[in-house]
Amino acid sequence: MDIGRLRCKKKIDFSEVEEPKLTCNELDSPKKKKTFICKIAFHRVLNDILEQVTQEQYKWSMEATEVLLHTTENYLIDLFEDSYFCAQHAKRITLQVKDIQLARRIRGRYESFIGSETIN
Repeated sequence: MDIGRLRCKKKIDFSEVEEPKLTCNELDSPKKKKTFICKIAFHRVLNDILEQVTQEQYKWSMEATEVLLHTTENYLIDLFEDSYFCAQHAKRITLQVKDIQLARRIRGRYESFIGSETIN
C-alpha cells in the first residue's frame, strides 16, 4: 500500500475553527472541575477531624472545603499512579497495599507533613 495516497486531500480552512468558549481562568477555577468525592461528605469528615483535634467550634467555608477537596483528590490520584507503577514494576496488574506503602516510602520526606503515622 502506498502511504502517499493516504494523505488527506481536503484542505482545512482555519477561519472556520471556532474560538474556545471558556477562558483559561474559567478552566482553572475549582468550581468547573468535577470531583470524585462528594463535597458534603468531605465537609462532614473535615468537621469530624476538627472535633477530634480541638475542643473549640470552628466553621469551614465551602470554598475552603473545595480547596482541601481538590488538594486531597490530587494527592490521592498521584499516590495511586505511583502505586500502580510499583505494581507494574513487580510484574503485576493488581494493586496491593504493599504497592501503596512502597510508593509512600519512595516519596519519603515530602510526605512527612501529611500525618504522624510511619510505614513499617
